[in-house]
Amino acid sequence: MKLSAYPDHHWQNPVTVTYKLEQLDRLVTDAALGTLGNKFILSEEDGSRILYETLEETEKLKELLVREIFSFSKEKEIEIYIKNYQTSLTHVLDRLYYQLLQLKDPGQSGIAFYQNLFKLIQALLSFIEERFSKYFDKSAKVPDVYLVLTRDEIQEKLGALAQIIKDKCSDDPISTQIAQKLVEFVAPSTITTLTYRDIMFYKELVKELEDLSLWERRGGIYSGLQQLLIYLNYNDKEFINGLVNQFKQVLQSKNDLNDKIDRLLIYSKEINQLQLKPDTAFLDRHPSVKNQLSNWFAEELAYLERKLKGLQTSGSLLSPLASPKPKVVCHLPVDQLGILFRAAADIKIISTSSQKVLFDHIAPWLSTLHRSVLSAESMRSKSYSPEKKDQEALKDILMQLFRQVGKY
Repeated sequence: MKLSAYPDHHWQNPVTVTYKLEQLDRLVTDAALGTLGNKFILSEEDGSRILYETLEETEKLKELLVREIFSFSKEKEIEIYIKNYQTSLTHVLDRLYYQLLQLKDPGQSGIAFYQNLFKLIQALLSFIEERFSKYFDKSAKVPDVYLVLTRDEIQEKLGALAQIIKDKCSDDPISTQIAQKLVEFVAPSTITTLTYRDIMFYKELVKELEDLSLWERRGGIYSGLQQLLIYLNYNDKEFINGLVNQFKQVLQSKNDLNDKIDRLLIYSKEINQLQLKPDTAFLDRHPSVKNQLSNWFAEELAYLERKLKGLQTSGSLLSPLASPKPKVVCHLPVDQLGILFRAAADIKIISTSSQKVLFDHIAPWLSTLHRSVLSAESMRSKSYSPEKKDQEALKDILMQLFRQVGKY
């Protein structure tokens, strides 16, 4: 059998390489001959021979693949070569799986034989997936037996996963949906074709859920489960709508427009700082969780800022004789001001009954170069989650202040 890697129109010559699966095909045929009607009649000796020869053949094919890859000069050739092996091995596995399904009485020996044969050929496919992941087609259909084995593997873990979700995040509305998605994957109500990318997502989801306690320790505005799902790009509409509704409830609890804007900025900043696993998504070819939420933040911020600007303009027209309260203009951003006043309160340079009271008293009398109205809540919250760059910048400012004092 020959495989031609057909070039793009600007290539001069197609590259043809030997494509050796004939021996593997023969072994699969030998396995099929070990059936009589719907019974498995392969002798133990023949079964052992087929398994041994399959092991030898798959090891030879691994070496062949590595050797042949270096004979290509263009990545497109490698991509076509790997894709053809992937497709052919998928067909081989499906063929074996349906051989087993046709047996009404395979017996323990028949089941054991086919399971071992599946593992040997699946190991070759997994080798290609891991060794040549760049060229492996993750959007291709998975072998049916691989899907069955994956479902069985996850089904065995469902009880433990349900307990983890119950213990760690039973109060998180999305937890019920995630548990239900896993049940639907294991026992689907309809027949659907799943790809390698789909399978990889569910396997990653199970793996991360098993380590949910590590996500819970990270802290932050978003729960451990929410951070996990954002990391895996769980771009399901229900999950995103749930987050948006959560944001809306918080915003509705605040009367001041500046407070609403500051809270949105905090949400937006934290979502941008969360990690996103590359090349992973619940729904392939759909916008990522981060993109969808960032767009919502941008639209909501634009709306609130227009509303705030309208109120400020309206206020100035209604009260032309009113004099604005005099404010101290600070050349530090709000984040750094928050850290500065918190530190001053902590070492007792200034004192009030609480830090909330401190910021409530200070904020109305301050402005920055970019904001005429500062939010006390924003200053206070940012002082408790300072960024490294703001800490370092403030240290430099304090050193300048130290040197200035020395000049007096």
